[in-house]
Amino acid sequence: MSGDKNKKGRVQSRNSEMRHESKACGAHAVEEGDKMADEALPATISSLRKVVSEVMAEGMRDLKSEMKKELAQVRTSLKEEIKVLLNELTNEINQRVSAAINKTEEMGKRLGEMEKSMAEKERWDIGVRDAIVQLLNDQKLLREKITDLEGRSRRNNLRVYGIPENAEGTSMQRYMENMLKTELGDSLDLGSEKNLGIERAHRALGAQPPAGAPPRSTVVRFLKFNVKEQILRAAWKRPIYIQEKRIFFDHDYAENIQLKRREYAPVKKALKENAIRFQTPMAKMRVHFDSGMVIYSSAEEAALDLRRRGFTVGPVSANRSKVITAEAINNLLSMDIVGPRRVGSAPGLRESAREKLKVFQRPGGEDVAMVE
Repeated sequence: MSGDKNKKGRVQSRNSEMRHESKACGAHAVEEGDKMADEALPATISSLRKVVSEVMAEGMRDLKSEMKKELAQVRTSLKEEIKVLLNELTNEINQRVSAAINKTEEMGKRLGEMEKSMAEKERWDIGVRDAIVQLLNDQKLLREKITDLEGRSRRNNLRVYGIPENAEGTSMQRYMENMLKTELGDSLDLGSEKNLGIERAHRALGAQPPAGAPPRSTVVRFLKFNVKEQILRAAWKRPIYIQEKRIFFDHDYAENIQLKRREYAPVKKALKENAIRFQTPMAKMRVHFDSGMVIYSSAEEAALDLRRRGFTVGPVSANRSKVITAEAINNLLSMDIVGPRRVGSAPGLRESAREKLKVFQRPGGEDVAMVE
């Protein structure tokens, strides 16, 4: 029994030794494995990096290849689209150019027709402008003569302003005869004649003004000019009142002269306010300044000079009717508009114009002169 126990003890101790040795061997193996793993890790990482770099390089090559293919396709498609757009643009430009050429040709034809028409009208223009200017000059001369004749026909007339309406009763001629003898009889030198020689007397033509408005002027015609002049001078020296209102005497001017004289109203007002002596013979004004006498030909000229001298003058209204002048015709029918004259292009046209102008020739007068 004791031998078996000893044998069992030896076996157990040997087993424990073996287990201890195995444990020691296992630990040593593990240490060896860890050591080998630590030595192999850098090589593994290096290989992994190499593999990754190879994969990435291959991927980049594939990507570059694909991008080149796609860029080639995009380039091809862009070229085709640009060609299409260029073709469309070229077609549109060609169409517009052809349309512009057609319009230009049409305009050229129209310009040719206009030049032809202007060349035809040039024949008409050569004498017409000169004829119109000549007619206007003749008209101006005739107007001046008519105004002069009208003024001479009124030389024996006297115009009276301010006689109240209906004050004359049934006869203006008798009323004026009595009033002039009563007011100015002692200032007149009529000699043996007792009659003033009033041929006729009447109110200015026109409707009777309403109540409160200025009365119409009165025109008195005398048989003798010297009697009319005596009465006018006497009336200017002695104020005459009717119904406590002063009446004024003046020459009976022609209508055109009366309109021009009315334009001087603001100038007369300014001169009266400054106590400056003036006279208005016909359509002019004679002003007596301290520095000397000045004669003005128009109300505009007088008003401008008075303003320059420091006087206050109201606006001057032009009552004259508008008259077409030769200068206006020259501006309307200037050669730059109608076309330049072509020397030698139409021989005999001026002679033809002269023949046409003979229609306007006054009987017994000279031929109408063409203005060169």
